[in-house]
Amino acid sequence: MKPLLTVFVDGLPPECIENMPFVKSFGNRSRIRTELGYSVTCDSSMYCGVRPNRHLKWFIWQRAEHGMYKWTKAFVRHPGTDLMVTAYTAYRLTKLLNHTNTSFYGIKYITGSCFRYWPEFDMVEKKLWSEPGFSDKYPTVFDILRSRGIPFKVSGFRRFGGGSSLAQLQADSFRPTQPWTFVFVGDVDGMMHKHGPESQETRTLLRRVDQRLETIYQELSRDGEDPIFMLFSDHGMTRVEKSIDIRKRFREHGLRLPSFVHMIDNNFARFWFDKDGDREKVQKVLASLEGGFVITDEVARQYHVDMPDNRFGDLIFYLDLPYAFGRTWYPLGLSAKTKPYHHGYSPDHSCMDGLLVASKSLRSTNMPIELCDIMPSILEALGQQVPHGLDGSSIWRTS
Repeated sequence: MKPLLTVFVDGLPPECIENMPFVKSFGNRSRIRTELGYSVTCDSSMYCGVRPNRHLKWFIWQRAEHGMYKWTKAFVRHPGTDLMVTAYTAYRLTKLLNHTNTSFYGIKYITGSCFRYWPEFDMVEKKLWSEPGFSDKYPTVFDILRSRGIPFKVSGFRRFGGGSSLAQLQADSFRPTQPWTFVFVGDVDGMMHKHGPESQETRTLLRRVDQRLETIYQELSRDGEDPIFMLFSDHGMTRVEKSIDIRKRFREHGLRLPSFVHMIDNNFARFWFDKDGDREKVQKVLASLEGGFVITDEVARQYHVDMPDNRFGDLIFYLDLPYAFGRTWYPLGLSAKTKPYHHGYSPDHSCMDGLLVASKSLRSTNMPIELCDIMPSILEALGQQVPHGLDGSSIWRTS
């Protein structure tokens, strides 16, 4: 069995392959339909082989009884505790004292809600995708191979501010060859957010990535045969043209956004209601926002984000292209000015598509490729049995 080299490039749009001559040299290509959500949603679908309504990872933050900021509950409702200096101090202390969270994101500062609600939330990801037990619902492809005694190499993770993934790839050695080599390129997503797909900065980075991938491929080819090559991305990227100040919209209706338990992401506004009448008040404000809609049960089922409980919100409002919410909360919140390009919009928009490139022949284009197809495809390429009951299926053409 040939060794397998898989490359996950975070945030690589299909059109950007024109800036990657080595990757482009592989003729088997397809677009990948992304998920309705952000990277945490996409990652889980790729490595667990099931959709969000089964792996239950939709956003970074969910409402939970025992979150990492639970210790701040004793004083968060005191006057003045919504100040940035208070929130940042709590963030730094939590980061210093918490030694268990090893997710890709590390301990995060919550920009999408005011400090008084921080004790209400916990991070969805507690481990890296490649670590044992990443998902408590389904084994990942890493878990399955580990349990079957199939060795593999993982390279490119940058955790806790540990430098770029490309720098780690350039410093890493890929000898001796393992049955499976998994390469992560995270730098592209950040560059896309800031400069967009067409910028000179992005094109320069993509050429550097392409050159390093070529040398890795050559290094893995030293044993006499070329590895199976498989590159994929989780989503595309698009420019945000218009910004909505949701705090201002609440004030225009005589309400204050901090009066409601909420989490504002780039183009999602999520609310939880603990008092009678609050839902109706929030719905009235949201009805005045152009370019979006409340995610109904029917819409949630359509995009496989129908959750078994309200951990991600009692009411979830989706803001469609070309809109995004403005600065989310205080000076550390991000805005359309600091991140002019974004993702997380409906997978029905082709600009949200990911990319798939491979050295093996792909199945018929009549069957769209989805993120949950990645996991069974990796297993099949390695000659491993694919578990039953997955939402995804192999992308490879069968004779």
